[in-house]
Amino acid sequence: MVDTTVYVYTPNDPIVESSSNLTFAPYNLKYPFLKEHSDSAVITGDFVDDDGKTVTKTNHWNQIFDFTKRSDGALNFKFLDISEFKVQKAQDLIK
Repeated sequence: MVDTTVYVYTPNDPIVESSSNLTFAPYNLKYPFLKEHSDSAVITGDFVDDDGKTVTKTNHWNQIFDFTKRSDGALNFKFLDISEFKVQKAQDLIK
């Protein structure tokens, strides 16, 4: 069984299906053009919802919907403990 940690930024609720032993954490990579790329991909900023209300996009990394809960009712994922979280700088990852 493989454990996987997923660092995610998404303005929508993530979905887990037919998975197990997942750990979720907020996106943690920092690099020089992050803001420009996020703006270009339209994952930040405001939008007008179906009711005409202006809403600011937020990171829904922890709003996970688990379609395939285990038979004992437990979830197939957990959240990274705050003590384990750190921001990674892209230049530190390049070897």
